[in-house]
Amino acid sequence: MFTAVAVAAALSAPVPKAPAPELKWRFNKGDTFYVVSEQEATVSVNLGGGNAAAQKNTSTTSLTYKVTVADADPKATVLEVEFIDSAVGVGGNAAPPVKPEGLPGKTLTFTLDADHKVTKVDGVDGVLKAAAGGGLNGMFQGEEGIKHMLDDPLRAVPGKVLGKGDTWTAERTQSLGDGISMTRTDKGTVSGNEGGLTKLDVESDHTMEWTGNAPISLKLKGEKGKRTVLFDPKAGRVTKVTDAYTMSGDGTIGGGGNGQAINLSMEMKGTITVSDEKPKAK
Repeated sequence: MFTAVAVAAALSAPVPKAPAPELKWRFNKGDTFYVVSEQEATVSVNLGGGNAAAQKNTSTTSLTYKVTVADADPKATVLEVEFIDSAVGVGGNAAPPVKPEGLPGKTLTFTLDADHKVTKVDGVDGVLKAAAGGGLNGMFQGEEGIKHMLDDPLRAVPGKVLGKGDTWTAERTQSLGDGISMTRTDKGTVSGNEGGLTKLDVESDHTMEWTGNAPISLKLKGEKGKRTVLFDPKAGRVTKVTDAYTMSGDGTIGGGGNGQAINLSMEMKGTITVSDEKPKAK
């Protein structure tokens, strides 16, 4: 009788919930993984205002690289990055993408702080030279642009323990080089589970400014962009990020009091995938 009562009580007891995961990358020395980053930007420019016709252009970039964890010290994690493939396309499908022959095989060494922010990059000059030699000057806007390449997927998660329905906010300002800076404000929600992966839905606001010595003065603003992040709690790793947002604004080109009015709008779409297996060449 006692056994039957005990079994019945056990069956009727509530099943304990699985603990909420820490939504932060975990690094183990010697681990490797592959990242594929693809972006499409459509820019419309109206010079002079009024009824002037807007010029519209679409460009694409893709980048594939291998990451090896060289040191997993939480206060100064060291990641070695080796480029595998890259391409830039301008004007949609009007011309084949440009692929720099000198970039594959080039390496960078990133040092991260405890919050996984990039604090140091070694090997920048060689990578910039290889990209420029292949006609891809715009792929990396100097060292700050290279930092952004790795910073974006690493900091796509809030870096703390959160369960379903929990929310967070974050703000980042990133220099993109050549007097360009972008500020991104995220409002995220842990929306649930998808095939064993934690799904995060993020609403984002953006501002982008051209300042400094550049011959253009422009400020863009965009609201309610959408980002979705899939995170593997077992591996401690983001597996996919999809991003879509628009920005628009007004400014001038040229200085000396003779600047020309400009109106610009930009539509951005991007996907980052992370996997254990080397992606197939395209």
